[in-house]
Amino acid sequence: MKKLLLGVALSALMCSSAFAAKIGVSMALFDDNFLTVLRNGMIAQAKG
Repeated sequence: MKKLLLGVALSALMCSSAFAAKIGVSMALFDDNFLTVLRNGMIAQAKG
C-alpha cells in the first residue's frame, strides 16, 4: 500500500512540471529547410 501511495505521489509531482510557462528547445542546425520550417512553426504556435 505504501508503494502504491508513493508511486501516485511521484507521478503527480512529475505531471505538474508539464504546466511550465517556458519550454526550451535546442536544435543543431538552422541551415536545413525542414528545421527552419519546424522552428518557425514552433515559434508561431508558442505566440498564438
